[in-house]
Amino acid sequence: MKRFFHCALLLLLLGAISCEKEVIEPAVVVVEPEPEPEPVPAVDTIRYDYVGGYVQKGPYLNGTSIQLVELDDQLAPTGKNFQTQIVDNRGTFEVRNVEFVSPYVQLKADGFYFNEVTGENSAAQLTLYALSNLEDYSALNVNLLTTLERARVDYLVSRGSAFGPAKLQAQREILDIFEMSNADVAKSELLDITKGGDDNARLLAMSVILQGYLSVADLSELVANLSTDLRADGVLNSDRLGSTLVNNAVALDLPAARKHLEERLDELGLETTIDDFETHVQHFLDNTEFAHTDTIQYPVQGEYGPNLLAGERTDFAAGTYSLLAKLPRKTSLRVRISGPNWTWWNIGSSSWEETYFDNAHFAREYTIASPIEIADLEIRLYERDPWPGQERDGPIVNPPDSTGYVNPNPDQPTDTTRIIVYENGSEVPSWTKKFVLKSE
Repeated sequence: MKRFFHCALLLLLLGAISCEKEVIEPAVVVVEPEPEPEPVPAVDTIRYDYVGGYVQKGPYLNGTSIQLVELDDQLAPTGKNFQTQIVDNRGTFEVRNVEFVSPYVQLKADGFYFNEVTGENSAAQLTLYALSNLEDYSALNVNLLTTLERARVDYLVSRGSAFGPAKLQAQREILDIFEMSNADVAKSELLDITKGGDDNARLLAMSVILQGYLSVADLSELVANLSTDLRADGVLNSDRLGSTLVNNAVALDLPAARKHLEERLDELGLETTIDDFETHVQHFLDNTEFAHTDTIQYPVQGEYGPNLLAGERTDFAAGTYSLLAKLPRKTSLRVRISGPNWTWWNIGSSSWEETYFDNAHFAREYTIASPIEIADLEIRLYERDPWPGQERDGPIVNPPDSTGYVNPNPDQPTDTTRIIVYENGSEVPSWTKKFVLKSE
């Protein structure tokens, strides 16, 4: 029994020893101090108490949105921009107390404007741009010239040109397209069509030529296409775009455009004299190498049938035909039809105006002038006996002899129908055609 007790005591002592926890000395951790951060170099900013001016195609309307964007020296946005809007119907805008690192900025205006060509507010919004260096001036304007030069300036700067020379070069190249000298012309963002001076008259001339009677969508497309064409070489290479400018200029009613703008400025309470922009428009027309292509059109087919005025066709048979013409602005047309084998129909439903009937030659004249854009008339050709009594066929004279004449050539058919066309007030025929009906 005593031996059992001793064994149990020994086991208890061994268990107690095995249950003692091992004591681990804590490790010493040395914390190194963090290095001082590199000092951030100070960035010089420029504070502008005022950046503002006017947005003009004609004057932009109250509420137009304006965005002022800071650009770096490569004309890329830095991410800093400010929003404002036009505060009156003169196109006035301003941004106060702005800070920029770079002096280069882009202005973007998007809104409605007064159309000086039509005398009405635009039916849609037009976006205009301007690039500028605020180190030169913080009062600046946005117009069609600043918009056209933007892509060209961006291209020149991307090819290593400094901003200032790039702006001057782009402005000179654009003025050359409109046959306007760049000598001593103020920078584009300083021009103002509501003020006097020949430089401002040049801008107004450009504005009315670009606008013409185009819709806002067509004007926007024209400006974008011109900018794209000019971007790489500063030369207008597209004959189609050049002819659009000429067509616009030819169609303009310049006295009306002046009257519209003067009345608008009077409504705005601005006492100013609009200088002679009309001379610059005419100088462009007199000197441009681009062609006027917006002439009177004679479509092949009309509402009533083949168009008697189309092309050189003369192989007509008895039947129903159209007398169809499409007129651009500031054009007019007079058509004389004579001969025994034709008659008119439903003149009251047509835009053509009929004049006297010449019994001696079985002839009648029809006239039309813009702003009517299209006129069509039903004409019927039919076979009938030649002139009753004496034969009355002979040479075409201008104006035709109202007393009639005897056919000097007995071999020439006497049932000839003649069409004589006088375009744009000419007293000399623009072209003629004559034909004998084909037998069925």
